[in-house]
Amino acid sequence: GCGYVGGDEVGGHHRRVAKEGGCALSLLFHNVRSARGPGMEMMEAEMRRWAVRWDVVGLAETWLDGESEKGLSVRGYGAVCASRKGKMGGGVAMLVRDGLTYRERTDLGVFDEGVFESLFVEIVRGGGCRNDIVGVVYRPPEGGYGWV
Repeated sequence: GCGYVGGDEVGGHHRRVAKEGGCALSLLFHNVRSARGPGMEMMEAEMRRWAVRWDVVGLAETWLDGESEKGLSVRGYGAVCASRKGKMGGGVAMLVRDGLTYRERTDLGVFDEGVFESLFVEIVRGGGCRNDIVGVVYRPPEGGYGWV
């Protein structure tokens, strides 16, 4: 039952799914090109424009490091980050809506700095719904894995 909805259809579709209920998750992906400035402001403006409270927001090119990732904050969301330690750029993160129970799945993620960067979380569901695993993957242009 998965499907892609884009453009101006997003807000109406999400509101319908929220009203009908079920086990669906609403997901948003954004290449922020820095989670410390205009990239995040643009993403938050998109979220307000569509008036959608996304369950999980995946972010690529966060450009954070071990220290600055502690400051990643969006009202109503918890943040999980995988950031570069040795050089600038890259990095991935996920924002998970407050009220959802989740755990980071370090056993699934691969973080080879500057080559292949990923992060996964498991959304723990109840009420007869199965748990969902959601991930964000970033492969930098200079990444070296030819098989990816």
